[in-house]
Amino acid sequence: MGLFGVFFYNICFFNGLQTVPAGRASLVASMQPMFVFLVSAIVWGERVTPLKIGGLLLSLAGAVLVLSQGDPGRLFSQGLNKGDWWILGCALSWVTYTLLGRTVTGKISAIAATAYSTWMGTAALVVYAALEPAPTAPWSVSVWLAAAFLGICGTTIAFLLYLKGIGQIGPSRASIFINLVPVCGVVLSSIFLGESISTATLVGGAIVIAGVRILNR
Repeated sequence: MGLFGVFFYNICFFNGLQTVPAGRASLVASMQPMFVFLVSAIVWGERVTPLKIGGLLLSLAGAVLVLSQGDPGRLFSQGLNKGDWWILGCALSWVTYTLLGRTVTGKISAIAATAYSTWMGTAALVVYAALEPAPTAPWSVSVWLAAAFLGICGTTIAFLLYLKGIGQIGPSRASIFINLVPVCGVVLSSIFLGESISTATLVGGAIVIAGVRILNR
């Protein structure tokens, strides 16, 4: 879990974001629930129903609408590049982390699983970072605060709550909530950055929520 969910995930994610727009990266991430759903059905024999498939596709469609603002074609208007493959690797890493989490949470607590996997993943990232060239400019206080927020809120707390969710409702139902990420991102951008919310965002967000609700019935 530390290797895939912390180490590989972050390596792929940040390398991908160097060349891939955040919207397109989020679209690839929105495919994660579909991968989890398929593997859960094949490996653990999780029941597949038309209603679940409909909820999954509906949620994905809503995420696409939010990210593309009504024009899905523009997300890939420039074709695929190396960064897209990095982001795909990121998505597959998170799927692997999710599926491993289903096995682990049945044997140890979510907080223990989060602690052990985070420590091991961090150790691997420290080695990787040591091999990278030193930063050309010193880190400012704001950069350190941003890094602290990513480590505490975006990693530790988020991973802990996610594993708790997997333990209680299973990987397929837990992973579908990932499609709420772009919706929440747009809403928070409006609140904190003053960005406008379009009709496509409102409609797409409602569709995502409907799909999540259907899959969790």
